[in-house]
Amino acid sequence: MAGISYIKAFSRLFYPVNCASCGEALVDRESHICTICQVSLPLTGYHQDSFNPLNDLLKLRLRVDFISSFLLYDQGLSTQNILHAIKYKGNKLLASHLGELYGNDIRHSFDHPLDYIIPVPLHRRKQRERGYNQSEFWGMGLSKSLSTPLNIHSLSRIQYTSTQTKKSRTDRVKNVENAFRIHSPDQLKGKSILLVDDVITTGATLEACGIALWMAGIRSLNIATIAYAAK
Repeated sequence: MAGISYIKAFSRLFYPVNCASCGEALVDRESHICTICQVSLPLTGYHQDSFNPLNDLLKLRLRVDFISSFLLYDQGLSTQNILHAIKYKGNKLLASHLGELYGNDIRHSFDHPLDYIIPVPLHRRKQRERGYNQSEFWGMGLSKSLSTPLNIHSLSRIQYTSTQTKKSRTDRVKNVENAFRIHSPDQLKGKSILLVDDVITTGATLEACGIALWMAGIRSLNIATIAYAAK
């Protein structure tokens, strides 16, 4: 192990790996985010906070047994750089790394044992354009730390919708209405689901997915996102 660590440190002298948050070169034993940035991440703490604003975000539109986000999002916060690295710079492993971190935080937060982790799917065309689904890799990290299987087959996106960015809540809801389909609903009947996505803003996309999951007869719906961007 010491030899591997030495080789890793030596290689970083010539091929430095930079922090996804601040851009500074990582040193040995740091992974994806430098130590300084990691300890200063804008954590929400919602999973252990009786005042969780996400509880109010969907409560009149969708039954949710647990909902939380790992980080707060705002222009200029480190979260912006992290999400940009995940969505547009191909840093899939960063999404998985964050999932592992957050999974350890929320492992005792659920009323029912989880059966599946289901990422919000991309339309086939969007996934071809981007090359991967960032929510799927976030789910992979959660799956590892929560010891819960990742299910990428039961929920699909059947409509190619325009980006939700800059849309009003009403337009967001209309944009994703009937955009998702459940396959083999019998496999989900009576199951406890953790639905995961990268960012929650108005909750319109998660609402559309959640409605489809409840119609399949699930037992419990839980939601975890990388970040919460308050409107």
